Amino acid sequence: MRNLSRPMQTKLVVLFVSTVTFVAGIRSNPVVSRLGAIQITVGGAASAFAASPDTTLVDSEYPGTAYERMVAVRKRVSQLSKKELNGNWETVRRNLLWSGGLKDLRSAQPGQGYTGHSFNDFNHVDLTCMVDTVSENENDGSVKGIVVGNRLSDGIRIASLSELGPGGSWSTCAIGCNQSPPRDVAHVQFQSRIAFKLVWVPNRGYDTFVLVDDDGNELARGKPTGELPDLDQRKMNYEIIRDSKYSRIAEVIANA
Repeated sequence: MRNLSRPMQTKLVVLFVSTVTFVAGIRSNPVVSRLGAIQITVGGAASAFAASPDTTLVDSEYPGTAYERMVAVRKRVSQLSKKELNGNWETVRRNLLWSGGLKDLRSAQPGQGYTGHSFNDFNHVDLTCMVDTVSENENDGSVKGIVVGNRLSDGIRIASLSELGPGGSWSTCAIGCNQSPPRDVAHVQFQSRIAFKLVWVPNRGYDTFVLVDDDGNELARGKPTGELPDLDQRKMNYEIIRDSKYSRIAEVIANA
């Protein structure tokens, strides 16, 4: 086949060209199209996506993933400076909310957009980007340790920043993420990958966090100052994640 210009390559993705290059936020990703199935690298590991008629990328394994939004979140995370990751905890937490496409709504009612708990306890540390069609999903009991129901749609709609793309964001519960495959709220209730997970490093003071993507690869890390979440909460955060792909980097940092 003769060489094609980049604009022509992009247009021919829908026409199932054998190999093209797709630029998505952080970096160029290899895209392989075969009978409509697109193979795309996200956060270091290959994930299967399919192109719908309007060219929206759909994750065949986790179809609730708002892919464009997830990539935009990771791009924001990659742009956070050392100061933004190592300053006063409340400022750092606001930066994490902004990066994840969430508003800082500490005065809202729980269930109505309240995000004061986000990254502030052991559990609500998964930044999840889900498509609108799954935001109404509830926990039918499949996610253990989480209340049956767990209706989050109103909060997602109210607290999500629209500029990061279609779908919504939420800081979902990480309980169950240490199983393979993960059995947490993101992957089961919303059928979505996570944009990032906050893991407290199990060093002597549990004073450092690392952000990892859905494959457990490091996106950023910080050592904030000021009043951190309670030590017991930081320890419990690591305990529910340990022995999983998500704890690997935290353990490397702790043992360095």
